[in-house]
Amino acid sequence: MAQVVATYKLDTKLIAAWIDGHRRQIPFAQKQAINDIAFDLKRRALPKGAKDSFDRPTTFTSSSATWRVKRATKAKVEALVYPEEKREPYLRANITGGQRGVKPFEAAFEGAGVGSSPADQFFPTKFARRNSKGNVTRATLSKIIQDAEKGATGRLTYFIGKPKNSTKPYGIYRRMARKIRPLYLPATKPLTYKAIYDIGGIGDRVIKDQYENLFRKYLDRAIKTAR
Repeated sequence: MAQVVATYKLDTKLIAAWIDGHRRQIPFAQKQAINDIAFDLKRRALPKGAKDSFDRPTTFTSSSATWRVKRATKAKVEALVYPEEKREPYLRANITGGQRGVKPFEAAFEGAGVGSSPADQFFPTKFARRNSKGNVTRATLSKIIQDAEKGATGRLTYFIGKPKNSTKPYGIYRRMARKIRPLYLPATKPLTYKAIYDIGGIGDRVIKDQYENLFRKYLDRAIKTAR
């Protein structure tokens, strides 16, 4: 069959000489490319991933402020993207799966309550009013803790503990006109999450899509400006 075979024998010595001649520029290009990817993960890819993974997430877990970046350097060509400290307990179990951590408001419940809670974690009941995101508002949580710490009494106040002269369990209650309503009750077993937020997979896809083009761009720039 008539055909043309296109081939070329690479001059490996020439390639080695080119690499050696630009050895100083390569770590710079790697560092810049990796840092660009890290900040794209922080500002775009990870927040979008949270919105795709969670049901009505708040900005607390789905914004660029959720993440911190430790930049790569020429000496250590590796960037780290990790959750902000206060947000980490909310995200950890959704990322890795398993038992979720104690949330800050749950720790505050324990400190403000009367007596000892049988559990570190609480779940909201049907009487706990939610916002459009499906969460009990921060204002309500603050009022619960404030009332409990002050020992407030009277209608529409909250208390944390076991109701007196009642078989009701330890919990967070609101005093109504003639009765009390449970808003939170302690979990009878550890609350667990499935791993639904694949930040590793998101990172791998962004690196695959962007790294080579970014590396070439910064290497070309470094070579042109090299002295």
